Amino acid sequence: MSERIDQTVVTEQRGRSGGWPTLAVVLLAVAVIWGVVLPRLGEQPAVRARIERFERQGIEPAALFYSDLPAMSHWEAEVARARAECSEKLGESGAGR
Repeated sequence: MSERIDQTVVTEQRGRSGGWPTLAVVLLAVAVIWGVVLPRLGEQPAVRARIERFERQGIEPAALFYSDLPAMSHWEAEVARARAECSEKLGESGAGR
């Protein structure tokens, strides 16, 4: 029984060893990467060229969903057309979807 209690104490102490200081270090590291490293990386010629190419194509890399992209309206219409065509060929009413 005492071995089990000792193990529980050790486990609890391990769980508390990081705490707020560890969280603060992780958050600071994320802030430095997000606020310093990534913007500088975006200024590199190869990355800048890719960003510009995406912008010319109407692709917004920061879009939350691909459906938020202006270029997706074409593909959404294609999918709707293909579904309608398949439904007609198979004689389905589209129920049960």
